[in-house]
Amino acid sequence: KSLLSKESEKLQFALGEVEILMKQLEREKKAFENALESIKNKASKEVNKNDKLKSKCNDIENQVEKQEDILSSKEDQIKELCHQLAKQKATLKQQVTEFEIQKQQNAYIERVLEGKKKKACGKFIPTSK
Repeated sequence: KSLLSKESEKLQFALGEVEILMKQLEREKKAFENALESIKNKASKEVNKNDKLKSKCNDIENQVEKQEDILSSKEDQIKELCHQLAKQKATLKQQVTEFEIQKQQNAYIERVLEGKKKKACGKFIPTSK
């Protein structure tokens, strides 16, 4: 009987220990679940933040691409305008050269006509004897 009583006490003690350990395990499980939930929330916030940053980065890349396209277009326009300007400059230089030649020809013709006029006037001057 005393052996049964001792074993019963041991069993009660062991059951108490199991209950204490079960409660401790439950507390640790809740603490772990809370920590896990907190980490999941932080991870979710970081994922959202990362997604927003990626979206912002994509928007900026699109803006940069549009600006590069605009810049390229403007550079092409500048090249075309420089080409037109060079062409106009060459045309104007040619026109100035032609004008100078025309001016020289007109001056030459005027001199020649003046010379002929003087000769013609000189022939018709009566000489008195």
